[in-house]
Amino acid sequence: PLLGFNEEDYEALENDQLIIQGMLASRFVGQFEKQVNTWHKNLFTVNEVYLLTGEIQRTWSYLEPLFIHSDEVKRELPEDASRFSLIDVNVRSTLAKAWGTKNIKIAFNEEGLYQKLEGIQEQLDLCKKSLADFLDGRRRQFPRYYFVSEADLLDILSNGSRPEKILSHVPKIYLSTKTFVLSDKTTASGRPIAAEFIAGVGSETCAFEPPVPLDGKVEIYMQTVLDAQKMSIFATIGRSLTRYHKMSRSEWVLAKDDLQKPLDPAQTTLFVLAVNYVNEVETVFRKMQNGEANA
Repeated sequence: PLLGFNEEDYEALENDQLIIQGMLASRFVGQFEKQVNTWHKNLFTVNEVYLLTGEIQRTWSYLEPLFIHSDEVKRELPEDASRFSLIDVNVRSTLAKAWGTKNIKIAFNEEGLYQKLEGIQEQLDLCKKSLADFLDGRRRQFPRYYFVSEADLLDILSNGSRPEKILSHVPKIYLSTKTFVLSDKTTASGRPIAAEFIAGVGSETCAFEPPVPLDGKVEIYMQTVLDAQKMSIFATIGRSLTRYHKMSRSEWVLAKDDLQKPLDPAQTTLFVLAVNYVNEVETVFRKMQNGEANA
């Protein structure tokens, strides 16, 4: 169980510390100096141990699912994973013992507890730094990982060899993209192939040209997918620009393929309309500049 103070109890602790300090400053403390010093030491220790325990609990709670349950972290950081396993045992036993005592003054004034907690905190800091360095290396390889949380990034890295399991993270990485449509075909290594991507708004799709095999490390094939998205959109726009001049506008807007799906996504249609509008306006301006008043 995690340990904690409610706000009222912590305020009471601070008030009691102030009272004790006032008593120590009194010229009448001599009669009770030993007891007052003992309470001063005990309350100060309770406060310090509580603050350190809170820091440890926050860091441990954050790192525990990563170092204990993430296969990717265990594989990439075996030494730190082993270190955290020992930390996990120590933290659990320390918290359980304090919880079982049911008295914070007795539990937090245990001999050597503060030094033990300081050691745990140092080891946690080492694990946290190693994890941060590992994740930063992945982010440098594929900068869009900076847009996702560490928990999401570790989930992506852990399931990179099973692309169908990371589709839920697609909207966090690729702008205006809901998910990918995976082909029934697979690569030689048994990995899926991304055939289309679905827009983040509505249900429009755009085909990858060509389809993208999701082979290799996840950060590598995600970059390949990003590049393929750009090339596919450029190819779609290029074809639409060509068709625009060969068909009437209504035929161009409503053009469909053999499966009765629109040839162009809505954003492609709007973009091509904007390109041609600007081009037509500039043409008129040039004609007016050359003296054609009714251009």
